[in-house]
Amino acid sequence: MNKSWNKFGGVAVSAQTEFLEVVKNQMAQVPAESGIVVSAYEGVTDKIMNAMDEITEGEKTTSQAVNKAFKPVEEAVLEKYEAIPGNTEAVRKAFTDELYELKKIIWDGTNADLSPREETYDLRDKLIRRLGEGSTRKGTAALLLAHDIPAYDLGEIMAGEGKRVHEKTQSGIMETLAGIDPRNRELIYVAGGDIGGLPGGIVSAIGRSYSDTTAVDFAVASRELDEGSGGAIFWKPERGMMTADPRLLDKSVNTPQILSDISLYEALEVARSGSSLLHVQALELAFREKINLRLKGVATPEEGGTTYSVSDVPTKMPFKTIASHPHDCLQLDISEVAGEPGVNEYLGKIFGEAGISVNDIMTEGNTIAFTIPLPKDDADKKVLRAKIRDIQSQFTSIKINAVRRNISSEWDQESMANVSVVGSELANQEGLLSGITTALSSAGINIEQVSQTKRQHRLSFYVPHEDREQAVQIIHMAYFDRAKEYRELMLKQLAAAGALLSR
Repeated sequence: MNKSWNKFGGVAVSAQTEFLEVVKNQMAQVPAESGIVVSAYEGVTDKIMNAMDEITEGEKTTSQAVNKAFKPVEEAVLEKYEAIPGNTEAVRKAFTDELYELKKIIWDGTNADLSPREETYDLRDKLIRRLGEGSTRKGTAALLLAHDIPAYDLGEIMAGEGKRVHEKTQSGIMETLAGIDPRNRELIYVAGGDIGGLPGGIVSAIGRSYSDTTAVDFAVASRELDEGSGGAIFWKPERGMMTADPRLLDKSVNTPQILSDISLYEALEVARSGSSLLHVQALELAFREKINLRLKGVATPEEGGTTYSVSDVPTKMPFKTIASHPHDCLQLDISEVAGEPGVNEYLGKIFGEAGISVNDIMTEGNTIAFTIPLPKDDADKKVLRAKIRDIQSQFTSIKINAVRRNISSEWDQESMANVSVVGSELANQEGLLSGITTALSSAGINIEQVSQTKRQHRLSFYVPHEDREQAVQIIHMAYFDRAKEYRELMLKQLAAAGALLSR
C-alpha cells in the first residue's frame, strides 16, 4: 500500500461537485493508494477568528454572548452538511455537541480575553482545530461515503515526540497511521490539516494555510513508514503556477502560460517574495525533505498542472515566472552601531525569532532596510503588522555586543512592491538586467532598488506600489508575449551602444 496525499483547500473542498469528480476519477478506483488532507470549509476559519475577537472585545463571557459570537460558525458548517445527500444526523450531532462543549468552556471561564497568549493557546487551538478542519474532515468523510466512495476518517491527530515542530507533527501522524486497523487500510484516508498539541497552537507555530504544510508532513510520515513514495498533490482553484499572476495582467496584451515544471528552490524564491500559492513553510519542508509536489486545478483535473521537483528543470525561456507583491519596509538608522561586528545578522535574527519572513535586506550608508512581503488576507496582514510593531518597539533598546543601544526606525506600509523574475535560467542570462530596467524606465516607472540572490535564481526590482501592475504587464509583454521583437530591439540598442563606445 502506497499512499499519495491530496490536499484540498477550503475553496476546493467547499465546491462539492468538483471535489467529488476529482475523487471519483483520480482516487476511487484504487482507494488504498490515496489520502486526503482538508482545510476548513471556505470562510470558516475567519469566522472562528472573528468569534474569538468578538468575545475578547466584550465585557464578559455570558452564554448569550458566546452563542452570538459563534452563531456564524455554526451556520456556515451546518450549511455545508445540508448539501451532503442522505442522513447527516450523526455528523451534525457530533458537530453541535462539540460546539456546545467548547462554548461551555469559554462561558464557564473567568477570562473573557481570547487573544493569542500563553494561557489561551490551548483553547484557541481546540476551537480552530475542532470547529475548522475537524468539522470539514467529518463532513468530507460523510460526503464520500454518501456517494459510495470508501473513506476512513483518521480523526483528531495530536503531535508526538520531537524537538522541532515538524518532528512533532510527523511522529504524531506516524503513530496514527501505524495504529489503523488492517481492515481500514484499503480505504481513502481523510485527515484534517491541523495537528493538535503544538506549543502555542498550530496557527502560531506555522501560520495560516498551515494545512499545506501538514500535507507535506503526511507525505514525509508515509515515506518513513514505507507506505508512500513521499509526494503530495495540491488541488486548488488555480490551474498551476503561471508565468505571472493573471490578475495582474492586461488581457489585451498579455497571455499567461502555465508552467509544467518548476524546482522547489525556484518555487521558494517565488513564495519568499510574497506569493501565497503554496505556503512558504510547506515548500521549505518539501525542499529540505526532498518531497516532490504537484499543483493542479480542482476544476481542470485532466490538465497536468505544475510539478514542483527536487531538481532544476531548465527551459528555453528567459526565466520561469514574474512574482509581484506589496511590501512593508522597516528602515533602521544604524549610525549608532556603525562598525560593530555582526550587526546585520543580529538584527535579522530578531525578525526570524518573531516568525517574520524578510524578502531582502538592503544597506545604504547608515540605513539598513528590511522589506517584508505582505499576505493577501487582511486578518493575516493584521497579525503580521502586530509583530512588526512589536519588533519596532524592541529596537529602541537592544543589546549588541554587551552594550545597550537605541536604534531609531521608520516603518513604511505598502509604499513599495517587489517585481521579481524567477528561474534558474537567470544564471546564464546576459543583458537581462539592462533589458528590464530599460523596459520599465521607458514606461516612466522608477526603480527604487535592485537585488539578486546569490544563486541567481531571483532578480528583484522594487517599484512604487501604485506601479506594480503596470511593471508586471510590461515585463511579461517584453519577455513572453513579444519576446522575439523585444530581443531584436535590445540587440540593436546594444549594437548602437557598442559602436558609440568604440569611437
